[in-house]
Amino acid sequence: MHTLVGRNSIAIAIFLALLSASCSAVAQTASSSASTVSNLTLVSSWTPTSGQYIRDVVADGNNAYLYAAAGYNGILCFQISNSSNLIQFATNLVITNYPVNDILIKEINSREYLFAVLGTYNGMGGIAIYDITAGPAGAVLTNGTNTVAGVSGNSAYMNASTGLIYVADEFMGIQIYTNFPVLAPISNGPAMPLNGHSGIGIDSLGTYAVLYVAAADGGVYIVNSSSMTVLAQISSPVSIANSVRVNQNTLAVADQSGYIWFYNIAIPSNPQMLGSYFIGGQPTDIAINGSDVFVAAGSQGVVWIDITSTSVPVLKGASVPSGRALKLNVPTGNGGYFYAAYGLDGIRVFQYQ
Repeated sequence: MHTLVGRNSIAIAIFLALLSASCSAVAQTASSSASTVSNLTLVSSWTPTSGQYIRDVVADGNNAYLYAAAGYNGILCFQISNSSNLIQFATNLVITNYPVNDILIKEINSREYLFAVLGTYNGMGGIAIYDITAGPAGAVLTNGTNTVAGVSGNSAYMNASTGLIYVADEFMGIQIYTNFPVLAPISNGPAMPLNGHSGIGIDSLGTYAVLYVAAADGGVYIVNSSSMTVLAQISSPVSIANSVRVNQNTLAVADQSGYIWFYNIAIPSNPQMLGSYFIGGQPTDIAINGSDVFVAAGSQGVVWIDITSTSVPVLKGASVPSGRALKLNVPTGNGGYFYAAYGLDGIRVFQYQ
């Protein structure tokens, strides 16, 4: 199983070294110019003018607007009806005093909501919810700012059938918020410490019965969402788990060591290693669309892998513009366009085909 890691590490290192040299000049050109690398194209970019740090990007359900978590600058909003041309709204969605670390968008009862995961301010963190059905110009903060002592959220997942919001939290492991939809203010549910490990990323399948949590140097925790008990922990060979994504019976883990690990989770309490792929850099996020896996790989840019065979993943493309790829959003039905958060370097728009 692990012999493929060695072959892949050599192949991807050579591939990306060549690409890095060819793309560095392109990254300095105007944002409308395109840089094609294999089947993955850098279409455009948006660069902050006042030091905003872009932590996450998410497109709405109609692929009409893009929302970007920008820390203390709140949530930046863009029109993306033309994906190659990001048009920024003049007004941000700002949660006073609190940094926005992550955002999640869900459609519930024919309305669209944005969940802003907040970092710590004066020892408090929490979550805020906007109704964005009418787009950024008509966004309404539905519940004020719901804060909890001693929390700092990193990523969120929501069970739309129960209204429970699960947040991977820097200090608490998993923090739960309850009583949504927003006819009444949400309230703080219980927290689940992960043996002192930070919650970095979180995901689940449509049944919501099991949560998968990237817990940094704690590896991956697999948790029963009803009893909030640990079903399994993957701590080896994973070194520092930065992100997790699940698709049917496959779990993908982004490891800061440069690997992407794939597990069979047909039996969540007994995950089985399927394969791995060495990318290099410091992978911080994963998006899965069918058999396509997209990775934000820090200084190695964005990498596209085919996992039709999870035991033998295949490189399909990579793009290495300047900066560090931090988070990804790969919408469906968007002509192959997707978006990446690049910190101080702003937002990159890519297309795969």
